[in-house]
Amino acid sequence: MKYLELNGKLPFADGKSTMNLSAIMEFCGMKDRRIKMHKGKVAVEGTPHNGLEDAKIEAECLSRILYGKILLHEFKDFPIPEKLKK
Repeated sequence: MKYLELNGKLPFADGKSTMNLSAIMEFCGMKDRRIKMHKGKVAVEGTPHNGLEDAKIEAECLSRILYGKILLHEFKDFPIPEKLKK
């Protein structure tokens, strides 16, 4: 909803939302360093999938969207975009 509020529309391609975790991280000012797969092959090298890490990323994004604040110290190197600051 915050994306819609700030941009006036939601991102879609081929009739599907493009708001995956990578897009949400970008919206929240964070670089996605996770491995990217395409058709079963590594498309972009990065860190392997880790459910705990994804949960921490999601919590950090939620904090930035709702409160405009960094939640977890490990993400402090990614500044909060001005559009999300309260």
